[in-house]
Amino acid sequence: MRFLRDRFLILAVVVTATVISGMFILHRRVKREIQPDIALKSAPSAAQVPAPSRGTVPVEAPAVEEKPVEVKIEKTASPAKTPSLVMEKIDTDEDGIPDTFVIKGEPPAAPAPVKRAVEKKKTAEGKVVSQGQNLRVTFIDVGQGDSCLIQTPGGKNILIDGGYPNQGWKIVSLLSGRGIRKIDCVVATHPDMDHIGGLIAVLNRFEIGEVLDIGHPHTTRTYEDFLKTIEKKNISYRIMRRGDVLDWGEEVSVQVLNPPEELHKGKNNNSIVLRLVYGKISFLFTGDIEKRAEKELVNTYHKNLRTTILKCPHHGSRHSSTFRFLEEVRPEVVVISAGRDNPYGHPKEEVLDRYREVGTKIYRTDIDGNITVTSDGRSYQVRR
Repeated sequence: MRFLRDRFLILAVVVTATVISGMFILHRRVKREIQPDIALKSAPSAAQVPAPSRGTVPVEAPAVEEKPVEVKIEKTASPAKTPSLVMEKIDTDEDGIPDTFVIKGEPPAAPAPVKRAVEKKKTAEGKVVSQGQNLRVTFIDVGQGDSCLIQTPGGKNILIDGGYPNQGWKIVSLLSGRGIRKIDCVVATHPDMDHIGGLIAVLNRFEIGEVLDIGHPHTTRTYEDFLKTIEKKNISYRIMRRGDVLDWGEEVSVQVLNPPEELHKGKNNNSIVLRLVYGKISFLFTGDIEKRAEKELVNTYHKNLRTTILKCPHHGSRHSSTFRFLEEVRPEVVVISAGRDNPYGHPKEEVLDRYREVGTKIYRTDIDGNITVTSDGRSYQVRR
């Protein structure tokens, strides 16, 4: 028994020594095979590292601003072949979902239209008026929203706003029915759905000269689709500010009165406000401005706000059409765009009373449907 035990111990020692020796040899072999690979990855050769091109400068990735992130608009000249609008998205709440747009760039201006030879005469105010041609302004019934088509004596077509998305077909039908194939200018007064929704169908259906916008931060799906459509169709896109003058033909003069260079808080008071003059007749298109913007317009323009035809601000909301504003504008006619039996109760009775007090004739799309004003520069007619 002692002999067998001694033999077993000797055998165990030999086996253990053999295993340890084998593991040591295997470790050295693996180390020799892996080490060159590691060295190659950690220290690439000069042949593996591309040499920088001559004259290039390394560009660092732009840092994302901390909250709050606002839309930035850079009015920089763009080459003719670049997209008309560049949108970048930023994740403002760090939830992994981009939720804020950054609009960059401004496309090249649309080519100047060919001027038409028309017979003209001057009014007593010295304004040039086209003989035999009229200005035609149609306030389109788009329910609880805004939309207005302007057809100038020189043949230009301008569309201001487009109501909700489900109203796009109505605008397309009206434009097609008048034989319109091109819209020279589309104005988005501000990015609320009841003003820009229907414009998407129009942008997709017609040739568009340019789009005017305020560039206000707004992260709804409708506004995103609106901007993407402009980019997809490479439509000229411009940001409007107070003091800009629009060229809609020499027969009419058009000035941007709002928004100011430094935007107000909120979208409504930043609405694009346009004053169009044709001879002795003038129009004021106001979007959804409220008390603050109305007060600033009065303080800035005073009696120069006097207008023949007024598009009622904000569908007749009690927060707009202040008495001081109406005293300065003194419109002969106001057109209120609102939906029948709308949930907001627009137009408010107190607002209607203010218009009656200043002697203004009231027309309403919820009652009258489409409302068309035609003018030869000396007088005008309103047709329902």
